[in-house]
Amino acid sequence: MKKAIAVVMVVVFSFALVSCSTVRITSGQGKYAFLVPETMAAKEVRTKQVWYILYGLIPLGDNSTVDMIKAKEKVSVKESLTIIDCLISALLGIVTIQSRTIEVTVH
Repeated sequence: MKKAIAVVMVVVFSFALVSCSTVRITSGQGKYAFLVPETMAAKEVRTKQVWYILYGLIPLGDNSTVDMIKAKEKVSVKESLTIIDCLISALLGIVTIQSRTIEVTVH
């Protein structure tokens, strides 16, 4: 019985760290931007934390880059899982809440 409980706890904890999420990369209506490689020299880095429920299935707010990208900018976009995101996901993963960090680099 103890072994079964331990297996269930490992499975639940594993799901707490795994998720599938989407980020909408857009510069907004009427604006355009240029996606460029990350290897170009960076001028500015803008970050935003995005929250999801049901392990990334439903965003809890704006999951787009529309407020991060201005018109006629050259940018690269990256979604990452930072240490803070890992801690949040580990603590709140039991109730299916996850977080990710969006990073927009202006070149």
